[in-house]
Amino acid sequence: MAGVLEAADFRVSVFDPNSCEGSPREALRNVLARDEWNVVGISTTGMTLQHDLELAHVARLLAPQAVLIAGGMEATFDPEAILRLGPFDFVVLGEGERPLLETGKRLRVGASLAGIPGTAFRGTDGQVHCSPQPALNHTELRASIFAVPYEKMPYPAYWRRLEKSYRVHELSVRAEREALLEIGRA
Repeated sequence: MAGVLEAADFRVSVFDPNSCEGSPREALRNVLARDEWNVVGISTTGMTLQHDLELAHVARLLAPQAVLIAGGMEATFDPEAILRLGPFDFVVLGEGERPLLETGKRLRVGASLAGIPGTAFRGTDGQVHCSPQPALNHTELRASIFAVPYEKMPYPAYWRRLEKSYRVHELSVRAEREALLEIGRA
């Protein structure tokens, strides 16, 4: 998403709770305190949902004026639950490129965010309303893939944290080899 948004001249900052030092909650607090945010997006998965929701609540507290958007697999597959459990303004369904670009365009001109294709929101009637979108076509998907800013990704920090959590280098040589083989099977 960052690459696609940056290519459309939106200023983007990525926070990865898996590659920060210390508590992700505190690290996110520090990031949000550094600037004023128009939009905060949280990617959700079933495996990390509890942590994703915790970070969403932190974001809502520290950036109450920001549009808070949920995306990812869990948001796509169960938008009603995500809107019930989290402080989100709306959910992106499926691929986020088009909905996020449209959100940015509408925010720039002060237009309503209602009914953006590829989103779900809770209406004033209390019901969740979904506005579907088609999947990205070949050209859009290719452009999205080529826009990924790989050079900005914190791979060393991510791997250091992974090694620390598994303590791979504290094992005997044989145990380390077996652990690395097991990790490779995951």
